[in-house]
Amino acid sequence: MSTPSVIQKHGFKEGLPQEFELVNLADLYNNFFDDLIVPHRADFYQIIWFKKGNPKHMVDFNPIDIKPNSILFVDKNSVQCFDADVAVEGVVLLFTDNFFVRPMKTQSF
Repeated sequence: MSTPSVIQKHGFKEGLPQEFELVNLADLYNNFFDDLIVPHRADFYQIIWFKKGNPKHMVDFNPIDIKPNSILFVDKNSVQCFDADVAVEGVVLLFTDNFFVRPMKTQSF
């Protein structure tokens, strides 16, 4: 893996008022493959559930050997890189600081 001179930073998807999204990992690979396989940052948190596949995932330039049915927590602004050579299945939970600290509204019954 070569490191680009400038690491791209990705923002959270605009238009989601809750600043929370659940994404199929295979769809993410299909739609953003070229961006995922180079080191990049995201300004949001990620919880990645790798259901199938044994990829090597890089977080802050540290390789992590992923086993099937494992969960990886990725802090916002971490540099990460997805594996280009291994097919995976899973789910990614994406959320921002605003979602995480949003006060819960209570409802009386």
